[in-house]
Amino acid sequence: MFLLNGTPVQIDAPFTVGDINYPPGWLRFATPDARAALGIVEVPDPVRKDDRFWWIDEHNVATPKDLAQLKESWVEQVKATAHSLLTDTDWLVIREVEEPGSMPAEKKAYRKAVRTRSSEIEVAINACVDVPMLEAFVTGDMGWPEIEKPVVKKTTGRGIKG
Repeated sequence: MFLLNGTPVQIDAPFTVGDINYPPGWLRFATPDARAALGIVEVPDPVRKDDRFWWIDEHNVATPKDLAQLKESWVEQVKATAHSLLTDTDWLVIREVEEPGSMPAEKKAYRKAVRTRSSEIEVAINACVDVPMLEAFVTGDMGWPEIEKPVVKKTTGRGIKG
């Protein structure tokens, strides 16, 4: 982004300095020395805030969204994530009811860990005191448990000698 006396200048828009009118595209093709002679400086574009947490106006001014509504929305997302993580093993719960002792201990532990982590995340979300704190928390690693993958042994493809 280019600034002239602290005011943004569009790269392909005409602009005026003193009594001189500069055509569209002049900034694009001007040398850094030519821009500097007019007092035009190039600065990095401002980082746009995350639209999930902020209202952004046409000047890239950010206003925080309602914290209570954000918390409610993120808690719902956490519950949906926990639900999706548990869905793959729901059938094991039904089987366990019908055939007690049939559910592997590691699956029970995983399901308990997901429910525990979901509760911890919900508490942390509700403890956030402002939008930046909530944004930092929910955009970080939530630390969801991972299900253990079975170890698959490789075979050599050789026949069995008998």
